[in-house]
Amino acid sequence: MKLHQARIAIENAINIGWDDRTYVVWDDLVYTPIQPNPYIRVSVQSLYQPADGGFIGSRYYKMHGVVTIQIFTESGVGRTLIDELAEAAITILRGNIPGITLECPSAVTAPFEIENGWQSMNVIANFYYFDTDN
Repeated sequence: MKLHQARIAIENAINIGWDDRTYVVWDDLVYTPIQPNPYIRVSVQSLYQPADGGFIGSRYYKMHGVVTIQIFTESGVGRTLIDELAEAAITILRGNIPGITLECPSAVTAPFEIENGWQSMNVIANFYYFDTDN
């Protein structure tokens, strides 16, 4: 599996699991939010730190990455919606994504922030997949 394939597998799982809860912004898109509509921003990053291994006749690499789901809701309306969206994101990341191993005990919410009328929370999960020379 290559990074592009890993990214597609994760993005597909999020698309299917997230359904129409909110608008989804992918890390390669520019988006101007429309208040008070909540949305998420998804980033899938490879850390490019392969752990070397091997099969007879080929080499494989354990590739590491991190997926971040930033959740944005209007500030001043309480924490219920943002907490529910964070739980939904964690549930998706705990699901089965073919070819990807998500280390979901690390799917945690990052510190809560408020800026420009938006409150935000990050759900972060490490993942790995195997790449080969062949």
